[in-house]
Amino acid sequence: MALNYGVMLEDKGITDRATVLIGKDGKVLWSESVGPGGARIPGDLLAKVKELCG
Repeated sequence: MALNYGVMLEDKGITDRATVLIGKDGKVLWSESVGPGGARIPGDLLAKVKELCG
């Protein structure tokens, strides 16, 4: 799955830290990658879901 979404860091053998929002139709609505050591802010993610999904 990570390869399909382009978040596999093959040279390191790990996946990138990413969030992908997928619509009911199976299409990617939004994605964000913060790198292996990056942090995500839950409130920001919730706001993005509300913005895109209502």
